[in-house]
Parts: sequence; structure tokens; C-alpha cells
Amino acid sequence: MISTLEHVFKNIRYKLLHVQGKYYIYDMDRLGWSFLFPFIHWFMPHPVYQIDEATYEKLKMPDEEKRSRTWIVLVAAGMSVVLVRIFSSILDKLDDTLSFRLTLTFLFVFLLITTIIRVSLRRSKYKELNNKVKLNALSVTFVNIKPANKKSYMLAIYYYLFSLSLSLLNGFGYVETRNFLIGIIFIAFTLVFSLVNTLITPVGSVKVTYIEEENELP
Repeated sequence: MISTLEHVFKNIRYKLLHVQGKYYIYDMDRLGWSFLFPFIHWFMPHPVYQIDEATYEKLKMPDEEKRSRTWIVLVAAGMSVVLVRIFSSILDKLDDTLSFRLTLTFLFVFLLITTIIRVSLRRSKYKELNNKVKLNALSVTFVNIKPANKKSYMLAIYYYLFSLSLSLLNGFGYVETRNFLIGIIFIAFTLVFSLVNTLITPVGSVKVTYIEEENELP
């Protein structure tokens, strides 16, 4: 059946699912390793937590917040440019002193930092939602969820390939140039790549199948 997927307000880990008058919370980060191949989400059953309409309305992202996100991105991009210029002169002094072995050590440290941030983000978003809604107390149903149209499939593939290519590009770029600033950019893009599994089924129309049923509901 064709249903609707929406963002949870200020929580990238979870989405809200509206299926023919029923409301659910969908954990898109349940499989923490799935960022390596996030498309597996389309082929696996997922537990969704049933909630009432009032909780659904309380958790979903307000319309004005959706419109304001563009400004947030622009401000963040502007601040990034300023920070890059401030720190580039300082970081450039370190570049020539790094041996290849030390460069690889820093690359490992960058990956470790990214992993710590990612795991911390995953846990914090669970705690945030669980403070509002006790997930363990909710009724659980298992469903399959896939994008409902080709545009959503293409968007998901674009997210994956774009973030992966930028992460690899900056990783190899750091090893080749030993530019500390590129290493920091590598952390940022690797973190973005690790979050792709939360975006692999874009919000909007989705195709939902209850796994108890042999055929998709009309």
C-alpha cells in the first residue's frame, strides 16, 4: 500500500509512518552497520512502533521548520568557509612535518573520531525519543518499506554515491597531500556517509507491506 513517511522533529534516526489511519515510529538506524550497504533496508523487515495520532502530530516536523532548513544549510556553509580560512594558515604549518606513517596514524584517528561521533549520535537520538515516547511499551508490527517511485530510488542512490565518493576522495587526498585540513574535511564527509542509512528511504510516498500478509495490501 502507498503510505507517507515523515521526519521526526530534530531526530535524524527516526521517521514517522502513516499507513491508512495508523501511525508508527520507524527506526532507520536500527541496523547500525547498514551504512556500508544501506539499500538492504529495502529488502529486510523492520519493526515499527505504533503510536496514536496525537503523538504523531507532536513528533513530526512543523511545516515552518521544513521551510527554514534551507537557511540553516546556507548559514552553516558560510560559517564553514570562515572557519576554513581562519585555521588553514595554522594547519598548513603542520603539513610538511608529517611523515607517511604519522599521516596514516592521523587517518586512523580521524576514522576513530568519526566512529565515536556516529555512535554517540545514534545513542543520543534514541534517548531523546525515548524520553518523549517509551518505545519498549509500544506495540510492534513488522513491515517492509520501499520508495514508492523511481525518483526516490534515484535520490537514495545519489545520496549514497555522492557521500561515498566525497569521503573516499578526501581520504585519499589527505594521504597524498598530508594536508591536515583535508583530513578534517574527510571526517565531515565520512560522518555524512555514515548517516546515509537514515536517508535511504526518502520522506514522502513509500510502499509498505505487512510481512504477515503474503501479498501487498491494495
